[in-house]
Amino acid sequence: MIATALSHRFFILKDTQFRALFLRMLCNRLVDGMVYVVTAWMLLRMTGNASSVALQLTLTLLPSALLSPVIGTVTDRFSRRNLVVIADLFQGGLIALTALMLALSVQAPIYLYAMTLAVGLSSLLHSVAARALLRELVDKEGLLSASSTISIANQTGGLLGPILGGLLAYRLGEVSVLAIAAGLAVVGGLNLLQVASRPPHDGTPSGTTMAAEYVAALQLLRTNEVVRRLFIGCALFYVSLPLLNFLLPLLTMKNFGLSVQSFGVIDAMFGIGGIAAGVFLHALEERFGHQPMIVGGVVIFGLVIALFPMSAQQPWLIALYLLVGFACHSGVGLMSELQREVPSAMQGRVLSMFSTGTALVATAAVQLLGLAGGEQSVVIAYVGYGLTLAVFGLVFLRRWLRAVPA
Repeated sequence: MIATALSHRFFILKDTQFRALFLRMLCNRLVDGMVYVVTAWMLLRMTGNASSVALQLTLTLLPSALLSPVIGTVTDRFSRRNLVVIADLFQGGLIALTALMLALSVQAPIYLYAMTLAVGLSSLLHSVAARALLRELVDKEGLLSASSTISIANQTGGLLGPILGGLLAYRLGEVSVLAIAAGLAVVGGLNLLQVASRPPHDGTPSGTTMAAEYVAALQLLRTNEVVRRLFIGCALFYVSLPLLNFLLPLLTMKNFGLSVQSFGVIDAMFGIGGIAAGVFLHALEERFGHQPMIVGGVVIFGLVIALFPMSAQQPWLIALYLLVGFACHSGVGLMSELQREVPSAMQGRVLSMFSTGTALVATAAVQLLGLAGGEQSVVIAYVGYGLTLAVFGLVFLRRWLRAVPA
């Protein structure tokens, strides 16, 4: 059964262009994890203040909150492949420059902050452009399978990147890790040159202003009920990622008093669950059907989140966070449905609006939870968000997906 699932899942990697995108996404997530671990550690060492890491996270999210509209229009105006390649080379150059400054004993946090902000901008560009590029490489029928396979690359890189960053920093030093990360970013970008460049000018009149292009995308959301509902569903679902990243260390280490090592093990379960879900997605889709799989995954995801803080026992937390990661893969199906319904020429603008909205809602939620303080607010956040998501899946999403054309 496992061999069959693997053959179904990775058959698409025989396509040279898709394989180039898969390897690029794997490299990108490895780079993100390695750089985050090293910069967070160095900022703590340089400043001795945990608020430096909070500032680092804020600078990472800032481009998504402020510049997504511009990035979306750029993505729809120019070759998406070229944009991703440029972003990767830019990211690699910035990381290499920072490594050089540190090697020359220029030990100032401002350089790490500047790199974080610039890399955040680069990450925004290639995240929107790479997702839109995927829509160019596969047809609508193959979008779910392709998105799921790309998700495996993301989860694998996200899982291994911090581990590699920590181990290599211990063995070789932080500067060496940044140099290796810079090389990986460049390799991933250059590897994408195997993908044919396709300028996506489908129906956009020449001379159209950026504002007019965004008005057209907003008009799509306003007039197309299917797209609007899927957009809302994706936004509600994907707020979970930054929210859970914020809540997990508070619950495990502050509320439950677990060690950093225990937190790391629990956090790793999310990536392992996501990889497992990606491998067995085809079998699940054949067994339950496409739309029931998405709805069931969203409902289970919400219920497991709500149940997660009910016990401080480590086996319970490990098992449930594994299920959280597994069920989170249903979001890939939901996003695939949205991308199927959005015209290729508007993918960048719609996805950038999604990034902006998700970043703003997640930032507001995190700030409110920070102001609320207290151990109870963390538990209430888990239970409240989880039940909201489960009810949304049962009451609204099940009905909405029935209206989506097959």
